[in-house]
Amino acid sequence: MRYRPPSTAPYPSDNSGYWAVFWEVEDLRPLPEEQHLSLADFTGFEKKKPYGHAFPPEGPMLIDHP
Repeated sequence: MRYRPPSTAPYPSDNSGYWAVFWEVEDLRPLPEEQHLSLADFTGFEKKKPYGHAFPPEGPMLIDHP
């Protein structure tokens, strides 16, 4: 809890279930637009086809890079 930002306080249920870890991240910066990736292009780990445009991520998941 020490690394969670105050904006997460209204969501105590995020601390239960499949969320096991919160990461402290430094030195993030935006990617150039030509390096942006669409979630629809990601393929789940050991899956055969991409998630597609209608896919709503609902928690952590393993992916293969497109």
